[in-house]
Amino acid sequence: MSDIIKKPNHGLRVVALDMRDAIFAGVLSYARTAGWLVSPTGFYGGGPRKIAKWWSADGILVGGQLRLRGAVAAQWRSSRIPIVHCGGLPVKGLDQPAVSLDWRQAGRMPAVHLIERGFRQLAYCYMGNSPWVNDELAGAQAAAAAANCTVHVLDWNREYRRSPSPSRANLRRWMGKSLAALPKPLGLLVDDDWTALEAVEACRERGLTVPDEVAVVGIGNSEVFCENSPIPLSSVDLDYPRLGREAAVILDKLMQGGPRAKQPVVIPPRAVVCRRSSDIMASEHPEVAKALRHMWLNCGNVALDVPGIVSVTAMSKTGLNLAFRKHLNRSIGRLLLEIRLKRAQELMATTDLKMRQIAARCGFLAANTLRSVLLRETGMGPRAWRQKNALSPLPR
Repeated sequence: MSDIIKKPNHGLRVVALDMRDAIFAGVLSYARTAGWLVSPTGFYGGGPRKIAKWWSADGILVGGQLRLRGAVAAQWRSSRIPIVHCGGLPVKGLDQPAVSLDWRQAGRMPAVHLIERGFRQLAYCYMGNSPWVNDELAGAQAAAAAANCTVHVLDWNREYRRSPSPSRANLRRWMGKSLAALPKPLGLLVDDDWTALEAVEACRERGLTVPDEVAVVGIGNSEVFCENSPIPLSSVDLDYPRLGREAAVILDKLMQGGPRAKQPVVIPPRAVVCRRSSDIMASEHPEVAKALRHMWLNCGNVALDVPGIVSVTAMSKTGLNLAFRKHLNRSIGRLLLEIRLKRAQELMATTDLKMRQIAARCGFLAANTLRSVLLRETGMGPRAWRQKNALSPLPR
């Protein structure tokens, strides 16, 4: 990431126009160090010249999507005021810098997340005509094709237009009916967290268990939806704070006479934040599925071992191990280790817990055991792994 540009007078004034909170947080993380005065507003009227004059602004950051029409549109196109667009999508028809999100990766990441958990049947559900939908779907389909998996497409918008009395209740009924007809276990990718919450409700109304029959992953990692869902939602963290900070860096260069970038800066998603809605391994074999569920629910228990896993099934140790190798390409013991390490990595990425605390929560005998496993599996020790993968509240 670019360093702050030094200038004798740092008292620059910036308007943050129509910006979501997470992007604004990224802008502020840069503005505080740069010494800016930032004024948030939702007012578009009159074009950039009027906005800049009203706020005595040296530059404008646009977080929403401009509706380019008439004389005001011409003002946005021809403005010489430093402007950077950071709503997640480049604005068509404007020769101005933009910071956008990598929506293709936003679709690929949850597909990979589900495929790694053993799901061979995937579905992508979207509602509306959002311009990023095609990219998300293309990313999911590419990941599925590489793993020889199937992606079913569920278009809520098409059903909404067909319905004589469209409502959220009708959409949930349609969703539940559609999901019930697809092969199980099913990994469901949803275009945003609001729709993912509706999908969880649809599954509950239809009697489908989440995540056992349908694992759900949203996009956006909105705490309002993800943490308040009846089953906490896994979701792709789009790294909005970094988007805001990168936009602020570009605007700083423009306000100090730097050249305009010809291509938008594209910000990749950070990671899939795994919560209960996808926290499972999938298998079509009923006894393997039973063993997997027991492993995920009890992996934090240091006493859990292979005989204990076998005991919850109706198979012998040899038979279950053969089934694991056939359906999951792993032994029982190997998969238990992977599950424990995955849980440990999630805690390392999202908390400040010490290694001994993480080891105790994930079924490792001691912190040194966890360190050895992490080094062997990733080639990195705990400090290096955290520096590379930690999901801090703001970009570093």
